[in-house]
Amino acid sequence: MKPEEIENKCKRDLDFMEMHLKEKFKDNFNWNEFESIDEWKKTRERTYKTFIGDYKTNRKNYIYTIYPKTNFKDGEFNISLVGHFLLLYDNIFDYKFHKDTIDELLRISEEIRIFPILNLKGEKSKFLDKIINNYNTKIEKTNYGFIKGGNKVLIIKR
Repeated sequence: MKPEEIENKCKRDLDFMEMHLKEKFKDNFNWNEFESIDEWKKTRERTYKTFIGDYKTNRKNYIYTIYPKTNFKDGEFNISLVGHFLLLYDNIFDYKFHKDTIDELLRISEEIRIFPILNLKGEKSKFLDKIINNYNTKIEKTNYGFIKGGNKVLIIKR
């Protein structure tokens, strides 16, 4: 994927999230770390621009993939960290997508850590119980909780 395409996608996604935060979800988040939505957005812009700069310079260090399938080898990784993706967007990605992605991550990793376990509304993801019942899981507390009550990580082991 070209850097410009990724940058445009990052900008669109950030604008989308900003709109939702302002219109629907502002009260679901702890603003002590960012102070405001504008500060949150500036931090996220700095992050994606730093990534794009590195991507342009060190493209060979990045592997493009679209979940739920990857081209990685079985057991290629010890751990896969999934931040602000699965469970958070349970209104966008259905359970089949979550299951297929988790199965793929377990194929390539010994362990998966998914954070947070809440959706954008600040509610327990509607898929959490089903995942817990179908996989070898445990939940641990974390020190980070931008989403109110979102200070837990789901750990899934192969």
